Amino acid sequence: MELEQARQYVADMQKEQEYERRRHRPTANDNMESEAKSMIRVWTFWCDDCQEDFRGLAFKTSHQLFGATIAVYRCQCPYCDKWAVRHITHRDEDFYFYKSSKIRKDRNMFKNDMLQPDDLGFRNCYGRPDLVEENRRVSAACRRYEAELDKGFHPVI
Repeated sequence: MELEQARQYVADMQKEQEYERRRHRPTANDNMESEAKSMIRVWTFWCDDCQEDFRGLAFKTSHQLFGATIAVYRCQCPYCDKWAVRHITHRDEDFYFYKSSKIRKDRNMFKNDMLQPDDLGFRNCYGRPDLVEENRRVSAACRRYEAELDKGFHPVI
């Protein structure tokens, strides 16, 4: 009886320790922050005032917000001397990907290759592929009909 209680106690303690280990395990953002270098020689930024992309020397800064670490790279714009920011940890909130003209050009480079038949602009780029197949079938039927007429078969009307 006591042996069974001791085993149950040990199993409960191990389960609790495993839960605590998982709870205190570093998150993906923590790993990104720890792997980021404190300085990068060339990094691309977007200046809101100049409305231009520029490359420059990036310095890492980290902040705590509600227990989460937010790490960013900062660089001074060479044209207007304002500070530009790029997110290291929360990349989905990095405005560079929404505002940068360089990123916009890269995204639009293969835009026509990604068009689906239901998308706007598909017919302008690719025509009507369904009509091509239909025209092929109609022309084949016409050729067969003309071949039958040449052989002497007459249609019944």
